Parts: sequence; structure tokens; C-alpha cells
Amino acid sequence: MELNEISSFISGRLLSASEAAWRLLSLKLHQEYPAVCRLDVHLPCHQMMIFDPTADPRDIMEAASRQSSTLIEWFALNRRDPRARQYKYIQIPEHYCFKDNSWYERERGTIAVGRMYGVSTNNAELFALRSMLDCVAGAQSFEDLTSIDGHIYPTFRQACEAYGMIHDDSEWIQSFQEMLDVRILSLQEIREQFALILINLPAVNAMAMFQHFAMDLCGCNPTAESTATTLWAIQHCMKRAGRSLADSNFGFTLPDSNYDIQDDHNAEEECDPYVPAVLSMVLSEEQQFARVKLMELIDSQDRNVITILARAGTGKSAWVHYCAAQLRAQNQTCICVAASALAATGLPRGRTAHAAFNIPVPCFEDTFLIWNVDVDSQIRRAACIFWDEISMVSVQVVDALNRSLKRLMRNDRPFGGKVIVFLGDFRQLPPVDNTGDGTRLSVSQCDWFQSAVKLEFTFNFRAATDSIYASMLEQIGDGEIIDIEVPSTSTMESVDALISRVYSEGITNYDEKRMILAMTLDQCAAINDECINRIPGDCYMAMASDDMRACKNRDLYPQEYIASLNFGGVPPACLKFKLHARFMIIKNYNPPEVCNGVLCELLSWSKFCIQVRLLSGPGERKIVMLPRCNFSILEGKSGLPFSFARWQFPIVCAYAVTIHKSQGQSLHRIGLFIEADAFVHGLIYVALSRVASWSRVYFFSPEHATTIKNKVCKGLLINVMRAGHL
Repeated sequence: MELNEISSFISGRLLSASEAAWRLLSLKLHQEYPAVCRLDVHLPCHQMMIFDPTADPRDIMEAASRQSSTLIEWFALNRRDPRARQYKYIQIPEHYCFKDNSWYERERGTIAVGRMYGVSTNNAELFALRSMLDCVAGAQSFEDLTSIDGHIYPTFRQACEAYGMIHDDSEWIQSFQEMLDVRILSLQEIREQFALILINLPAVNAMAMFQHFAMDLCGCNPTAESTATTLWAIQHCMKRAGRSLADSNFGFTLPDSNYDIQDDHNAEEECDPYVPAVLSMVLSEEQQFARVKLMELIDSQDRNVITILARAGTGKSAWVHYCAAQLRAQNQTCICVAASALAATGLPRGRTAHAAFNIPVPCFEDTFLIWNVDVDSQIRRAACIFWDEISMVSVQVVDALNRSLKRLMRNDRPFGGKVIVFLGDFRQLPPVDNTGDGTRLSVSQCDWFQSAVKLEFTFNFRAATDSIYASMLEQIGDGEIIDIEVPSTSTMESVDALISRVYSEGITNYDEKRMILAMTLDQCAAINDECINRIPGDCYMAMASDDMRACKNRDLYPQEYIASLNFGGVPPACLKFKLHARFMIIKNYNPPEVCNGVLCELLSWSKFCIQVRLLSGPGERKIVMLPRCNFSILEGKSGLPFSFARWQFPIVCAYAVTIHKSQGQSLHRIGLFIEADAFVHGLIYVALSRVASWSRVYFFSPEHATTIKNKVCKGLLINVMRAGHL
């Protein structure tokens, strides 16, 4: 039987009416825009060549010597054209076109994008070369790709390791050694840094690292006595973070010693030098009434839950500072937490609730919190718990604390009878809810919220000098204003103008609280890139190392694609460094001083360690060292079908941050970059309530709009109203 597949396909094919009409009108069947230029990736002398095997061998060898590729011609382009050296290999087709076996400057009006051929991870050397091409600009030869800090490495893989794109356990030894070399540290600081590396960096061989740095950690030749003293000193540092050298993953056996471990945290609380200054503050009538009510409940234990709904700028943080100081003056302690780390920096010894109470992520309806003896003791001693920005907290998180406190205190009253004060403003951002607007997860629906002692702060200290602006903020928060008119004096014509007005005193002047607020991480990244380009000096690119072993088919997810994605709470794959640039720490490395949300100024960098000066928080003006840290990107959060880990410095550029990140902050001047309508309840209210008047707001829209669309979830506010608030 003979079968003609072509004729069978044509005769058996059915053309629909729409396709027939499309062909009758002679319209294009396909179109590619922009044009895609495929870029060769090959090892030295391994470029592709087509030849006739029957030809003379001398002709074949001569043709091979003339054979080139887009990669080899890129090297030649960089040698002859200095302007091309600013671009990476994959960016070249956007500015140059490849024809007649060479790169020529692209004519105006045409556009193309570059795509490198994929390389299997099994081909380690070629994959390393491709990784280097993705991050190095202006290379003039293969040797330039393997030259890092003046040293030429024999293989591309070793060059990747030196560039920080591949990590192994030796990185932690190099990080700690750089800390010892870059800055003069006291013996106590050396031991503390060693403890922080063990706590924050997984997969460290603790025993081997201790033996390697035994002389530095002991301060002398190690002896049995000095080693025991050193181990107990490191144990002291680890204990403050709720960890121990005796944990199974560290493998240490603590020797018997009379080394006395004092609780520095409690000692600081008992003799806080700032207590008299804080107690000299003048409270408003609402704040004074709330303070008296709190002290009555602590003494009487009649009702133990207080909810204070305080609008933005009404002095929540100042009131918490006053109450905490009064408790410390009476030799009592308290625990201050907030929903976000940035908001926690405004509280006395503030921490995130997740860090203070060991709340897991994710938290479910039946979750119980696991605490060690030290945390149990701290909670039992505390006369009160303050929890700020409660509007952002989901009901599962608070209920987990409720159940756990009942079990700890052996008391069936809400939160085990422990006095707890919830502060927040439900006009601001709700809990993150992928299936709704946040109403379902709001704590306003809890039984304890309905029966709590309800107080309110209404006087706006922040906007007290501009009553019209304060009244407008109330109407925006209540949803009475949907289209917000921006004054012409606050409207900017471009992003450059927005940056210039917000940072008019200089991009590296950090005396005033100034920040640009945007809705998405991608918008923030673009603005931050513009800001850091304004800082004079050389630029350094710190590349991350992504561990994608959980990905079953890594060839389907190229490295440059993963590197191009922005994930919340994770630094980018490529960090641009310039001296004195402003960054934000995004990891609780050493709370409460070095924690998520603290601003810092970059002072120096090396391969595996950076030195920064803290600009906010309780450790303001302190200089600290930060190594590369591990960040886990879970499958459900990233949108990818696998989880992976990223090793990168725990900072992000912070001239522009998301509006979510700014909640809880008081700012002197803000820039608003609004590209689309608000997509969540309270977003615009949070942004505008950071400052006191329109004169401190600068607004830019790519669409040159003069109004901002507000979004308010009335159902959420109605629930709060039914509970007796608002």
C-alpha cells in the first residue's frame, strides 16, 4: 500500500470560514516583532563551521581559519568601538545588527532583541561561559571573561565561582576572613559575627569553621580553658537568637564551665537611660486616657484585650514608647511587635511578630507556636504585649498566638489572660489575600475583637498644620473620595523631575526622611536604577547564585529568565553597588538592630562581604558587616513550578519602595509613581498619609494623569463599625 502523506494532509485538511476569508484577503499568516537575533555560545575555537568533506584538506583548514561567529565578532566590536563596551552580549542586537559576518551600528527606526542559544547544565564549562556572558559587559576576548579582579582563571567555571555565581561551603570561610581583614573587630564582635554566620547561613560545617578560626575566636593560642570560654561566649550570642551550639545541626558539645551568661536584654530594660526623656513627653487627652486605661487593666486583670484604632499620624508609636517607658520605670517588661519589620523599627525594641513569637509561614487554622524556655519566660514576665499595624495581620496568625498563649498560661481567657494591645487603622492595607480583598482574613471578625476594650486616636499630629489635608485623608480612607485631584504644584513631568524634587538636597543626603513610593517591585527597580546612576563613581555588579536543584528540567528555565524576575522579600539576582548608595536590609540578620526594613548606606564591598552604616532603627549610625545570605523562594510564592534558593547580599536599593513597605513610616517628603489604578484597599490612603500636606507630595504618572483612582473596601470598614469602632 502506497501512502502519500503530503497529499493526504492537504486533502484531509478542513479550512474554517474565518481562515478561508483570511487567505482570500491575502493577509499575513504570521508576523514576528521585534526581530529576534540568535547569538552563538561556544568555547574557544569551537564555533560552528560547514564544509564539504570531499574538498581538499588545505581548503578546509583555510576556511576554518576564516570562520567566525556572533560571539567572536562581539569581541572584535568591543575592541574597535568603545561605545559598544557598555552593553552585555545579549544587549548588542538592540543597538547593532549582524550582517556580512560583522556587527554594524543599527539604523534608526529598527529594533531587535538578542537571545543566546540554550546550553544544558550537564555541559558545565559551556554553561559557565554562558553565565559569564549574561553578566559581563565589554569583553574583548575569552580571557576577559575569565579575568576577575586582575586574576585570570584557567576555566570558566572557576571564574563563575570567583564572580559569586556558584557557591560552596568555602564561601563562609572567605566571608568570615573578609570580615577580619576589612575591619578591625573586637574579640566580642568576632565571636558575635561567628554566631551570626552559624545562625543565618545554612550548610556551614560549624566544627571545621571553628577549628579554622580558633586563634581569632580565642584571642590567643587555643587552650582547653580559652576554648571553653570562647564556646560559652558564642553560646551567649546564639542564645539571644533562640539557638544553641548544642543543636544537632552544629554538633558542638558545650564544656563544663563557670562562665556566667547574663541576659543583656533584661539588663538593658532595667536601666534604660532613655526612660526619663520619654516620660517627659506630652500626651494628648486621647493618649492619656488610653494610658490610664491600660495601667488599670494591667493592675486589675479584669479585661485583657485592648484595640486602639488610630489613624495614620495620630501618634501610635509615640504612645507605645511612653507606655513601655512607664512600665520599665516600674520594673516591668513588655513585648513590642509589628506586622512588618519597617513598622517595628518605630517601636521600643520592636520586632516582627513572626520573629518574636516564632510564627511559621504559612500559618494555618490549627497551628500552635513552639517556644523554647527563654521565650516562655520572656512572655510570662511581660506585663503587656503591644502589636502595631494589626490591620495587615491575618486572622490565622493572631489565632495561633491566641491558642498558644492559652496553653502557655493555662488560662481559657482570650490570649491566656495576658494583657495585649492591638493598634492599627483598618483604612490602611488589609492582609494579603489571593482570593479576595482581605475582608475574609481580617481580625475584625474575631470574637475577641468584638468584646475588646475599644479606644481611638483621632487627632492627627502629622497633619496638624494642614487641617484641609487631614480632612481629605479621612475622606479618602472612608471611601468618600474616589477620584483624587492632584494639585498642579505637585505634578511632575517625568521620572527625572520626580527624583530631582524628592532628593533635591542630593541623592546621598540622608538627613531628611525622603522616599519614592510605587505600586510594584518592577516599578521600584526601574526608579532605583535611575537613582543609583546619579551617584558618581564606579559601579560594581554583585551577582547571585541560584540553587535550582529542585527544578526537574532546568533547560526549560534559562538562568537569565530566573534572574529577570523580582520576588517580594528577595534581593535581585544582579545588585548594582555604588559607594554611599542607600539600601534597605531585607533579612532579620541580627535583630533588633540589623533586621528587615532598616535603611543603610553602603561603605565598601568585596566578593562575599559588604560594610554598611545603619541609617534607621535602634542601631542608627552603627557600622556592620553583612555576608551573602540564603533566601528560599517557594513554589507557591514565585509562580514557578518549583522552589529554589538564592544566595545574595541581603539588601535592595531603597530610593523607591512599594507602598506596602512604607506603612508605619513618617516621612518628610514623598514621590508618588502611579502607573495604574489602585488594586487593593487603602493603598492610596497609606501613600498620602505618610506626610503632612500636599506640599510634601510629588506625583508622576506615565499617562500624565492629574487624578489618582482610590479603592476602598466598604465591607471591611462595616465589619469594624459593627464591632463598635469608627
